[in-house]
Amino acid sequence: MARITNVRKSETGDISAVKLDNGRELSLQDAVNETRQGNIDGVIVGTDRAGNCYLHSKRGQMDYKLSELPEF
Repeated sequence: MARITNVRKSETGDISAVKLDNGRELSLQDAVNETRQGNIDGVIVGTDRAGNCYLHSKRGQMDYKLSELPEF
């Protein structure tokens, strides 16, 4: 199962794309879909008040915060 190693952020600081440890680059929407299918480890899908989906780290994972991953 793949794991997110890098992120790309928009001008507002939101994650817009991710890079996996297998080298694949995915848009945020594609990463959400892959996570829902169980293909990405370490993250879960959340929904904000406006109904937009986003990714966040599973609880209990030390040293794995998406917002702190290096950018690509």
